[in-house]
Amino acid sequence: MNNKINTTPLRKLLTSSLGVVIVALFLFATATLAFGQIPIAIIEYLFGLGITIYIIYKEASREKEMLNYIKNLSFITNATATSSLIKFPLPLVTIHMDNTIVWYNDVFGKLFENDNLFDMSVKELLLGQFDINDVVNQGNFNGVEVELGDKTFNIFSMQTAAGKDDVFAILYFVDTTDVKTLKTLYDNSRMCYATVIIDDFADVLEHSPDESLPVITATVEKTISEWASASHGILKKYESDKYVFMFEYKYFLQFAQKRFEILEQVRSIHLGNRIPFTLSIGIGLGGESLSENAYLSKIAVDTALGRGGNQVVVRDNTGKNTYYGGDSLERQTETRLKPRVFADSLKDFLQQTDVALIMGHTNGDIDSFGACVAMCKAFRHLGSEAYIVLDRETKSTQRMTDRLAQNGLDVTEWIIPGQSALEMITPQTLLTVVDVFIPELLENKEILSKVSKVIAVDHHRMSESRIDKKLCQFTFLEPSASSACEMVTEILQFIDEGGCIDQAIAEALYAGIVIDTNGFTFRTGTRTFEAAAYLRKIGVDTLSTRQLFQNDLESYATRSGIVERHYVYGENIAISSFSPLDKDNTDNIVIAATAADDLLEIDGITASFVICNLENTAHISGRSLGGINVQVILEKIGGGGHANMAATQLPLEGEATPAQLLKNAIDEYFNETTPKA
Repeated sequence: MNNKINTTPLRKLLTSSLGVVIVALFLFATATLAFGQIPIAIIEYLFGLGITIYIIYKEASREKEMLNYIKNLSFITNATATSSLIKFPLPLVTIHMDNTIVWYNDVFGKLFENDNLFDMSVKELLLGQFDINDVVNQGNFNGVEVELGDKTFNIFSMQTAAGKDDVFAILYFVDTTDVKTLKTLYDNSRMCYATVIIDDFADVLEHSPDESLPVITATVEKTISEWASASHGILKKYESDKYVFMFEYKYFLQFAQKRFEILEQVRSIHLGNRIPFTLSIGIGLGGESLSENAYLSKIAVDTALGRGGNQVVVRDNTGKNTYYGGDSLERQTETRLKPRVFADSLKDFLQQTDVALIMGHTNGDIDSFGACVAMCKAFRHLGSEAYIVLDRETKSTQRMTDRLAQNGLDVTEWIIPGQSALEMITPQTLLTVVDVFIPELLENKEILSKVSKVIAVDHHRMSESRIDKKLCQFTFLEPSASSACEMVTEILQFIDEGGCIDQAIAEALYAGIVIDTNGFTFRTGTRTFEAAAYLRKIGVDTLSTRQLFQNDLESYATRSGIVERHYVYGENIAISSFSPLDKDNTDNIVIAATAADDLLEIDGITASFVICNLENTAHISGRSLGGINVQVILEKIGGGGHANMAATQLPLEGEATPAQLLKNAIDEYFNETTPKA
């Protein structure tokens, strides 16, 4: 056994001031002994030794007392801390990293009215709202909101270790019910601003019996007024067909939950009017002020009108749009005021222009390219230097170019690549965008960013992504038109009384109308037939024009295979897909679109979708006979178009396949449009 002497007190003594005195005593005793005074020296030695022993003893006793004091103080502190944790006013729980409870205080136990929560899972207690592993992975230690009954808590957490491998988490529950309630009251009381427009009000009244006009007008106004009064808001009529409406956000939630039933209420008014009433409503919300919401409302209602009306567009302060309604087909107005105003304005624009550039959408088709050629001819007829921007020819554009040459019009000198167009741009350059209003779909996006003056002609429904209105000098957007070629035909009739349209241009425009209406089957109104009749008078050969629509044997076989491989989703929706060997050939997109048309020829099919897989992108074409709105469906996955003709693009690489995303969009569409029991 190894015994060791504790020399700490002696060492402390020798290094202290008393140690110097004791050493001096021993030296003095030694000196006395040296002088022969032995008895006196012995007494002095004994005195010094006694003092030394006494001091060492007292020092050791004092150190022991101090140690005991520290131990007692630590015990008192731990007991106080333990008592504080147990009586902590907030719910507190310690858990293992597998979510099992190790310890909890009384307040936490009272939350669940359970006397024994040990070893239970806090994840299960909170119904899956909290998982410590998610918190650790996300680094979100500063608050996870959970609901417990009628209360709301924020859980704050911290990790602690009791050993090398024993890791715990301490969770603090902070009751935020009152704060959340106050926030909800504040949010619900924030004002929304709406602009309400009765679509084509004058046109509807014109087609109604004169004797019924007072009753019809009063009924429409009463229906709108009763709908607005339920929100205790302010409705103000500022024109015969326009209103402003201000109301609290909590009523917006009620309107949205009922999917703005006012749309159907107004549409169901039948008091002798041959044309149903529809509304376009734009709502602005989330802005810092009411004036900002008014600005958002203006953008929203313009979007609703640009998408054909009969819908509600909600725009928040982040620029995000939410759509309600818009399920019906766009109704074509009979007035030609817009094309006439556009034609007059165009003459003024061209007088201030040095170079006019005309551009359609990428992967140009007959409608887009035909409209571009006609506009270019009109610009040149008016004395402007005009060019068509085309970076890549498709089969459609090549056939159109060849057909125009056969009719005596060589347009090859009018066509320039995007790079050449960029070199021509000056502050006076005018860019005319045809058959497209989405920047990402332009033939050359860089040109748009370089010019300062833009005019646009498009027949597609307006989407969230669009050319900045501040950049546009004039826009002619007509979602009810069948095609861009129909719109251009109307414009050119007001330019030099149609003198810029010859037989070659007339055939190009006629071909565009035929291709987009699928032979006057889809989206045709009275103005569509009037435009076709006008072109026919100029000398269009309808039989020879069909040559533009002929397919080669390979394309025809591909279309037949797509139709053969289709399957029915739901009750009446046909879906098919194909992956062509030539992944770079975008003409396959046209094949997909025509195959979607072919699928509608099958008995019982009312809507069709064809997925074309090219490189890393899936191109989806949708068609409908009118009962199903394919535009609303494809808009849910980033697309757009018209109620019976739409398209979208999706990445092939993703968590869900394009086919599954399409099916999800279809399911969501039917959940929204199917009346609830």
